[in-house]
Amino acid sequence: MRLNRFLAAAGFGSRRAVETLILSGRVFLNQRPCLDLATQVKENDEVSVGGKPAHLPGQTTCILLNKPPGYLCSRTDPTDKPLVYALLPPEWRHLHYVGRLDFLSRGLLLFTDDGALTQALLHPSREVERVYQVMTARNLDSEALDSLRQGMTLEDGLRTLPARVRKLKSGAYELTLREGKNREIRRMMRALNHRVLDLCRVAYGPIRLGETEEGAWRTLTGGEILALRASCEGVETASRAP
Repeated sequence: MRLNRFLAAAGFGSRRAVETLILSGRVFLNQRPCLDLATQVKENDEVSVGGKPAHLPGQTTCILLNKPPGYLCSRTDPTDKPLVYALLPPEWRHLHYVGRLDFLSRGLLLFTDDGALTQALLHPSREVERVYQVMTARNLDSEALDSLRQGMTLEDGLRTLPARVRKLKSGAYELTLREGKNREIRRMMRALNHRVLDLCRVAYGPIRLGETEEGAWRTLTGGEILALRASCEGVETASRAP
């Protein structure tokens, strides 16, 4: 595939836009700058733009799993707890998960074979949004809501970023975070003297849990993968569409 067509298909803009990228010297092929619009990209070639890897949507595998409670995000466990990989077919068990959910939590868990995408999604500077629904034993008062919305200090001294909070019904809230500290919501609720009854992640960046049944999985579409890349690269999704 010609280099300009490859970059357009990978979501870096129109043919004309990617030609400008190539001629500006920002495109590298196998770690060397490439200024030739007609260069052919072969199957094992590495292409990057401004230091960001370029992939065709079909070259990256991304899986969405609706994790049930009672499964561990790990490949092994000395206590023989059930593992999330048991819920995937054998051909997907080489994938790594993106942002673990703790043993009792449930909901959206992404798996991929793209290490660069994983690092970008998890990097604190990207502030990719994660949306959770949490059920508490009692309603949060205005002081607790203010603490969540303003950011708060956890028991280990770490400070959380401000969260968006929306009440769904009595004892049920939607929290949107822009970071992925370990067991963050449970630790925030514990600091506020509230007990979590249920915790479910319903979105990670632009990807939503939707109608995927608990314990089931599905592959992301090429468009969803492009949107996921755009969410952690500071690029508008619309401008990344091929």
